[in-house]
Amino acid sequence: MYKCASEIFQSILNSPTIDQQYKPEETKRLLVDVCNNMALCQMKLNDFPKAKQSCKDALQHDPKNIKALCRIAKCCIVLGQYDEAESSLEEAKSFHKLSTASNGTESGTIGDSGSIDSINHISNLLRHSKAHYKVKEKAMYKKMGKGIVVRKQTQDNDTSPPLGNQPAALGNPSTAIHDSVQNSSATSKITGFQNYPRILFIFSSLLVFIAAVLLQYFLRGKLQKLH
Repeated sequence: MYKCASEIFQSILNSPTIDQQYKPEETKRLLVDVCNNMALCQMKLNDFPKAKQSCKDALQHDPKNIKALCRIAKCCIVLGQYDEAESSLEEAKSFHKLSTASNGTESGTIGDSGSIDSINHISNLLRHSKAHYKVKEKAMYKKMGKGIVVRKQTQDNDTSPPLGNQPAALGNPSTAIHDSVQNSSATSKITGFQNYPRILFIFSSLLVFIAAVLLQYFLRGKLQKLH
C-alpha cells in the first residue's frame, strides 16, 4: 500500500503540467504536501535515506515547513545522524515559536508532525537514542581497549630480547641452564664421595665373608686328611 502510494506521489511530482493546473501558491502547497506524504510512505517502508531526501525536497518549496523538519529529524535519528537531527529540531522549534507568535495559536494539531507535542516527542527520542549510543560506544571502546592490551602483551612477548641479550638482572637462561647442569654434576660427585665409606664397608665385608668361606673349606680338607 505504502509503495503504491509512494509511486503515485512520485508521478505527481514528475507531472510536467502541474504548474499549469494550479496557481503558484497552490502549486507550492501541493508540492510540499506531496513530498511530505511521500516521505511518510518511505519511512513506513524503512527507506529512511529516500524519506529524508523527500523532506528536503519539501523544504525547497517551503524552507520553514515544520513537518518536513521533524521528519528529517526522525530519519536522522534512525540513521544515527544525531547532529543533523538536533539541528533540524532546533529549526522546527524556532519556526514553531514564530508561527505561534504570528498566528496567536499553536501551529499544527495534536499528533500532527508539526505540533509542539510531536517536536517534544522527537526531542525525547533523540535524547534517549544518543544516550543509548554512548553506552554502546563506551562498551565498544572498552572491548577494543581489552583487545589492544592483549595484543600489546602478545607483541611484547614476541619481541622479547634473544637469549644472549637478556638483562643482567634476570640472567642469561642458557648460562642458568649450564650452571644448573654443572651444579647437578657437582652434587652427584659430592654424593658419590659421601657414599664411598659405605661402599668400602660393603666391599670389605664381602671380602671377609669370602675369606671365611675359603678358610672353612681349607680347614675341612685338612681335617679329612688327618682322619
